[in-house]
Amino acid sequence: MSAQTNASPTGDTLGRPARGQGGSVSEHRPGEWPVTEPADLDALLCTVDPAQDPDEMYVKRAAEKALHEMVLNSIRHDLGQQPTGPSAQAKARVWCAHILAISDEVAEVKRRAA
Repeated sequence: MSAQTNASPTGDTLGRPARGQGGSVSEHRPGEWPVTEPADLDALLCTVDPAQDPDEMYVKRAAEKALHEMVLNSIRHDLGQQPTGPSAQAKARVWCAHILAISDEVAEVKRRAA
């Protein structure tokens, strides 16, 4: 017995239309292709915060990314200055301990403020 005998005459066993039967866009599942009407990304941007200009959002994101990269590059430089692999790993543990201590301090300040 073939797998086709289990499929409905109008589609597959999940109730989807058979290939070549056409159908409207609403019959497609999210993420399925082809898309006849692409999403309006400008409209999606406005739903996030209509007061923010897309250019301002780009500049803010670029500044956050630059700060993130500077911090990581500083740590990478410090680890690269270590004479051996084990000493670099030991130094990385020191960095982790410092970062965790800072996060504990920040969390405590935010708990007190709430």
